[in-house]
Amino acid sequence: MILVGILVAAAAAMFALAFGLGGRELARSLSAGRYVSHAFEVGQDITIGDVRGRITAIESASTVLDGGVGDTLRFPNHMLLEAIVTVHGDRETSSAGWCAQRCSQRSAAISSERSCGAQIPRG
Repeated sequence: MILVGILVAAAAAMFALAFGLGGRELARSLSAGRYVSHAFEVGQDITIGDVRGRITAIESASTVLDGGVGDTLRFPNHMLLEAIVTVHGDRETSSAGWCAQRCSQRSAAISSERSCGAQIPRG
């Protein structure tokens, strides 16, 4: 009876170890997906290493690029955080352009508030 218990415990420990080591890469990509979804936008042209493409989707575990000529490339999200990524294009598609656009929208909202007397929540 004790031997059966030891064998069951050993099998469970082996399964847990295999699942834990196997799921490590997926867990890393899933957690990186939260950061990637804020750092990049669909439609941006980027280069990862020596691969260039346009972002077509940012999924929870991977980012999909259109590499041109019908090529669809899928990168695990953690690669976008660990590698050097170059964002190509004009200021409107870059994160700096996005910040400038956001600031101008905020300024326009404040100007509108002053002219009509409406209250816009801050934050």
